[in-house]
Amino acid sequence: MIIKCLDCQLAFAYNAIVGHKCNEKTDLVETIADFIHDQWSHCMKYMFSQGGHTGEPRDRFYEWCVRNPTIKRWERQMNTPYSELSEKEKDSDREWAIKLLKLIQKDLNNIRDEKISELLDL
Repeated sequence: MIIKCLDCQLAFAYNAIVGHKCNEKTDLVETIADFIHDQWSHCMKYMFSQGGHTGEPRDRFYEWCVRNPTIKRWERQMNTPYSELSEKEKDSDREWAIKLLKLIQKDLNNIRDEKISELLDL
């Protein structure tokens, strides 16, 4: 669905986020969590590719990673699509998705309140 009018887009987004009251994981949360996992994976792959031996901070990070026992888990997770993660692993990405939606909801509430104020001032 393509909504061309900005006011309609805001209303649609507001209703999709604020109007949804159920506690089940929604498609929107899953979509955003998938995106967040992809972004994290991309960032981690980049960071791991930057290892070297110049003594710079990035090298100290790389050396820490090599010695860190959690690195195997991170490597597996960054190479695993979101859909194939365990539910426990997905929950971490879902938490960030919900934080993002709450931030958007706050902004949409502010925009809505501004629009209502504009209408009342007419």
